[in-house]
Amino acid sequence: MTTIILHGDKIAIDSFINNGSIITCTNRDKRIFDGGAVFFVCGAVSDEMDIVNGFFGREYNHEACVSAYVRYEGINYDCGISKKHGFWSELIRDEGHKAMGSGGSMAIAAMDAGASMEKAMEIVSVRDPWTGGEIHIYDLRKFDNGELSQ
Repeated sequence: MTTIILHGDKIAIDSFINNGSIITCTNRDKRIFDGGAVFFVCGAVSDEMDIVNGFFGREYNHEACVSAYVRYEGINYDCGISKKHGFWSELIRDEGHKAMGSGGSMAIAAMDAGASMEKAMEIVSVRDPWTGGEIHIYDLRKFDNGELSQ
């Protein structure tokens, strides 16, 4: 899995890839660029393109197990695919902190207790076996103006 923390226009994401309990990569870029959007994905690596396809109304695997925060045209979205509801997406309207993935609950608790985004990710990396490796923090506004891209 992974952990992603979203706070206003900043996002933090780890870079671990696991195969069961085995860490197979510690520096994977978990961003996908497509159609002017950037997707920060967590879930099954094999399902990553399904979240992209669902977001843009293209055919996707309804059995996929994947979620993402998406930045598109300056707006943040929370989206995922579930067996019960298929693809879903919602506009993120507030500037509070949010998190998803295997360490999402721990990250929210750490930030509620006063930890910065960076410190929260560090805390989660200690306790969650599916979170770790290089931690990347991005200012999402830099994607809007093309400063950050593939």
